[in-house]
Amino acid sequence: MFDALPKRLMARRQARPQVGRQAAEPGPGVRARLNTFSAGLFAIARRGVVAGTRGARHLRPPAWPEREAPPDLVELGRFYGTARGAEVARQLSATMRRLVGEFGRGSLVAGLGYPGPFLRCWPQARRIDASLMPVPTERIDPADLVIVVHALEFSDDPRSVLREAWKLLADHGRLVVVVPNRGGPLAHLPSTPFGRGRAMGISELDRLLADNLFRTETRRLAVALPSARPRLSAIGDPLFGGVIVAVAVKDVYAGLPLIRAGARIPRRVMATA
Repeated sequence: MFDALPKRLMARRQARPQVGRQAAEPGPGVRARLNTFSAGLFAIARRGVVAGTRGARHLRPPAWPEREAPPDLVELGRFYGTARGAEVARQLSATMRRLVGEFGRGSLVAGLGYPGPFLRCWPQARRIDASLMPVPTERIDPADLVIVVHALEFSDDPRSVLREAWKLLADHGRLVVVVPNRGGPLAHLPSTPFGRGRAMGISELDRLLADNLFRTETRRLAVALPSARPRLSAIGDPLFGGVIVAVAVKDVYAGLPLIRAGARIPRRVMATA
């Protein structure tokens, strides 16, 4: 009996790899699907590969779809009338209040673009929508706070929007700018107004504000997920926020030249004959 035991173990060991190979070998149906999948990948790679320098080859980056036309006031009102739009407005309003604080009686809060859902954050202050005012901005009292929502991303000339904000804002006031974040998911969803405009990065927005004599104080990312559930919407805001909320003030010294201490300033002197 003991003499036959090694022979039985050797027979099992020799039969075990054969069984494994037979079990791992795909059937004809699986093999056909794998061949079809490989052929599809090869066709996609062949269309996407372009010739580079000295035979180097790389894949073409995917082309983003063309942006749709900017939404009008009716479409914006319809979006913010839905549960998802109301949740987006709630999150942005909470972020604005945390950044600029409260404004009570005697304060003036003005808005440009589509600020209606966000002017309600300060119910005790005077609130005006400067975009719908029939009078020039020079005849409006200086505002303590100006919010710009759905204006920069849809404007062909963002500088003109910031010039209007400069005229509205008091010297001690604050400017709140809301633009889609290029790296956030909200900027690539055409079903929301933030996905139908020109998205920006944080550094790009800072440069735009600095070029128009504004100094950025702070900024936050908000609305990571455009969901109607507050718990799901609050996930990932610091990293994957789809909207940039920036607070800036007037940089009244930006246009003055810097003079070193002790430097001589040339002066013109009228000489008499």
